[in-house]
Formats: sequence, C-alpha cells, structure tokens
Amino acid sequence: MNFNRFTYTFFFVGIALFTTVVSCRSVKSYNSKPLKNQVFATEKDQVDIDLRVYHVNDSLTRIYYKISTENLMFKRVDTTSNFYANLLVGCKVLPEINSRAIIDSSSVGLSFKLPEPGKDKFVEGVFSLKVKPTSFAYVDLWVIDNFKNLKHSNPIVISKRNKNVAQYYMVYCNNKVNYTNNFFAGDNVRIESNVNQGQIVYVDCFFKEFGPALPPFSTVKPDEFKYKPDSTFTVRLEKSAELTMPIRGFYHLRSLSAEQDGLSLFTFEKAYPGVSDIGEMINCTRYIMNKVEFENCKNATDKKLCIDNFWLTIGGSNERAKELLRKYYNRVMEANKAYTSYTQGWKTDRGMIYVNFGDPVNLYRSKNEEMWIYGPETDVNSLKFIFKKTENPFSDNDYILQRSYIYQAPWFDMVDYWRQGRIILDK
Repeated sequence: MNFNRFTYTFFFVGIALFTTVVSCRSVKSYNSKPLKNQVFATEKDQVDIDLRVYHVNDSLTRIYYKISTENLMFKRVDTTSNFYANLLVGCKVLPEINSRAIIDSSSVGLSFKLPEPGKDKFVEGVFSLKVKPTSFAYVDLWVIDNFKNLKHSNPIVISKRNKNVAQYYMVYCNNKVNYTNNFFAGDNVRIESNVNQGQIVYVDCFFKEFGPALPPFSTVKPDEFKYKPDSTFTVRLEKSAELTMPIRGFYHLRSLSAEQDGLSLFTFEKAYPGVSDIGEMINCTRYIMNKVEFENCKNATDKKLCIDNFWLTIGGSNERAKELLRKYYNRVMEANKAYTSYTQGWKTDRGMIYVNFGDPVNLYRSKNEEMWIYGPETDVNSLKFIFKKTENPFSDNDYILQRSYIYQAPWFDMVDYWRQGRIILDK
C-alpha cells in the first residue's frame, strides 16, 4: 500500500469535509436533543437552530434565531413553480423544564424559496417576549418542518438574576447578529447594552490552554480553574464598544460592581467548529489513541503523515480509514457546536462522551442535570452518564460528569470498537 499517495488523497478529503466555517459564522448551541423518550433525528434530518438571548430591559427579552435550510424539505405545487419550504416557528418561556405553565409564547409561519447557489442558506427572525427579572427561566425555540412533519428544538436557559449577566449584552460581528460568543483571532466584535450603557467595563484576559477531559472512570482531580486573569484593560460602553479578538484565549467583560458575572468572548481555531489544523486533529484523537501513539504523533517531524497513518492502520484500507475519519471528526464538530463552554466542546465531559459513544438513546434534562442513557431505558445493564451543571462565570453551558470506575470497561470496549474499524457499521 502506498502510504504517501494515501496521505495526499485521504487527508485533503477530510479537510473538505470538516472545514466549514467562515469568520463569524454562527453555530447552534445545542444539537436538537430531545427531552425524553424521543428518537434522535438522523443526520440527514437534523436542523441547526442558533439562538441569541438579549434582555432589552427588566421586562422585555428578545430571542433572535437563525435556522439552517440545509436539511429542510422544499416542494413545488407544479412543474412551473419554485421550490418552497414551509415552517412553523415558535418560542415559549417556561418557569421550569417540562413545566405546563407558560410565562409567554409566540409563533410564526414561514414560507420561503429554495436559496439560489451561492446565497445564504438560512432564515433569521426575532421574538419579543415578556420576561420579568428571574434567576432562571427556560426557553424552548422549536421549528416544525411541515413537509417532513418533523419537529426540532433548541432549549436555552434565561437568566435575569442581575444586570451583569451575559444576556444583558448584544453581540455583533461584521454588523450582523452573532449567535454565539465564539470568534476567530482578529475579528472585530461590537458590544451593546441598553441597561449598562455609559458604564466603564473591565475586560479580563485569559490565555490558558485547556486539555481534553479526563476519562469517565478517572480518579484524578482535574486542574482547578483559577479565575485570576492574565491581564485587564477597560473600555467605556457608550452606545456600543468595539473589541478586536486576541490570537488565543478569551475576554471576560464585567462591570466594576461584578466580581465574576459578565460576558465572555472566545477565540477558537479558524476551522472551528470543524477541524483542519494538524495539531488539533492529533489532540482531539487522544480519546482513542494510546499514550505512545499520541506522543509519537505530537513529536513527529511529519505530523500529517503520522495522523494519516494512524487512521489507515486502524482502518486497514483507504476507504475504511476515510469513513472512520469522517465519522470521528464529524462527532468532534458536533461536540463543538453543542457543548462548547469556556473551551472547545470536544474537550468537555459531555463532548468526550459524545465523541466516543455518539448520541444516547434517551436524554433527560432538569434544571441542573442531564442524564444520557445508552441502551433500553428499562434495562439495568444500560449505560447511564449523569452530568451536573456547574456555576461558571464564563459559560452557562458547563456540565461535569459524575465519574465512576464502572465506566472503565465500557469506555475501553468503545475505544476498541473504534480501533477495530467497527464503528462505521453504526450508522
């Protein structure tokens, strides 16, 4: 087998598949996960829904949304008409997850033509809802594709516990609403706040590089995250304030009166949420590499050849290696979309489990907890992972896995499943 020829054909196919981001392009914050007892939508059916919550004042909240048109169904009435999609988009605010009480709600029907080649493949809108000051509320923005008869949703937590929380700030990039707080080095970001207008804002700079999550059975205590910034500067928030994103790390904006609450803006790799950088490809493959393989790739003179040969070795052929690579790095990308907190999603506890095990059969959410179940829900042998939400001033999407030695055997079984190339049978 010609390894050199394989390197140049297979590797660049991988780059084409996973490098999908343009600067300031937004990504969804959750991957349309069901709340309970619902089957996950297949990859061809999943619809990306991006959200931005902005509290205009103590009583008015705006929910900005952006819906990808990639997996929607378009139909035409006859052969002479255009192809159209037909959606029902709704938003409801609940005091608790699964509550029957509704604080406020709104919905709208959308019908639009199939985007022309080269045009933006998304639709945007905004809901204005009445939300009084509260420490917690739950928002579910849902989309029904009427032609497919499928419902997709993106849940998000609302917080109005004080005027320093991130949702009291509106964020733009290139004069467009940015639906996440993730950017690339050198991006110009504009911040607005109706409530905090005219204030001096402190910008704490953090440049720490975070490693991948520890295995689910690990007893090693992870490094404690110190909240002390590497440096600090100030900006005045007149009508708006502008910042240029650093090469790495993140900014945390806070008022003088806020010790920790505030808005965090993160710098990630140019390919984020995909993977194209060789070093990043090696790093996120750590979950299925042994220590020797990982160190060899990290220290290799030709790192590209080394990571290509790793996939070829476990795949056994070019085609199987391509499929394994596609599946693995696609999961990394989805983890980045859904589970990014103050570090990339694949490095988090939920991202680690998702990359290795894939979608759970059932997922349960409560205010401060998620339970992922692999296998029949009533089977005592089914694998269950419990993630506890942790208070983090830099992210509202930080969950910690309740680790246990009982995960050791299934973890290594799944690693072997990858390394034997059998994962590609799991469609």
